[in-house]
Amino acid sequence: MRPSWTGYTPRFYETLREQYGLQRAKASVWQEVMATYYGMVSRVDDQFGRVLNKTKEQGLWNQTVTLFYTDHGEFLGDSHMIEKWPSGVSGNLIHEPLIIGGAGLPENVVYEEMAEMIDLVPTLLQLGTVNETYAHYGKSLVDALHAAGRGKVLPHRDMAYTEGGFLLSDEPLLEQSPFPYDIKASLQHNDAAFVGKALGMRNKEWTYVYRLYEPDELYSRLNDMQELHNLAAEPEYAHVRAMMHEKALRWLVETPMTIPWYLDERKPEVDLESPYEQYQERFDNCTFDQSWPGPGLPTVDGVADMAGATGS
Repeated sequence: MRPSWTGYTPRFYETLREQYGLQRAKASVWQEVMATYYGMVSRVDDQFGRVLNKTKEQGLWNQTVTLFYTDHGEFLGDSHMIEKWPSGVSGNLIHEPLIIGGAGLPENVVYEEMAEMIDLVPTLLQLGTVNETYAHYGKSLVDALHAAGRGKVLPHRDMAYTEGGFLLSDEPLLEQSPFPYDIKASLQHNDAAFVGKALGMRNKEWTYVYRLYEPDELYSRLNDMQELHNLAAEPEYAHVRAMMHEKALRWLVETPMTIPWYLDERKPEVDLESPYEQYQERFDNCTFDQSWPGPGLPTVDGVADMAGATGS
């Protein structure tokens, strides 16, 4: 049975279902899809286990840290959808597993605070005792993991953000794919708004999505984990929408491009004369055109330079 949605739903949902005929898929089809996917997961797990076993055989386990995670999630039948979509920022696509283990880290501990993939950069640097040499917006998870091992919860982030999609002007640059991904690719080119830019953000209570070319989305994480009921247009939730919108704006302002800490030695320093020095050098090399019926006009290589005229 298809779930029932309320409120605005991004257009790509229904369009993909129609183009792929997903509305015709019976429960048995989805069961086979999930079984196949879980089989792939089992294979990856087995192969990763071989790597870990070899690490232990070589006596390297006590000085090795491993991270097991993925780059994105999978609809896997949720909302009668399959695979993923570039502007899809729903929980089933961006709530990714992360398992960290190895040297000196507590075992059998679950940490349930908000985190982002960008946090892996400072986490690895701290675990490897490597100094940071550039600015970024990640936050190390190491202290939080050790606190969790002692039975304590160390706050990490009060909000997690994710971005996806493209501008309409990006359409010529979007992927061109053969079968079986030709349908997805053609949809992006035929109507680039289907894959328009989106910003998703979550705390423990709410999920908010701002889309550049479509209405906002607001879901209760306490009562609607499947994100079926968009509350963004409901008057009684206007204050929540406004709060999340303001946080989104603040995040965008706080996380721009960063300034490098060090000069890139691969590029030579630029040592140009100042505009005044360049002008003075030109002026010193000028001659005055005595045939001009008026104040003398400085010339460079015989060509009158109006910008450098001083009169005489």
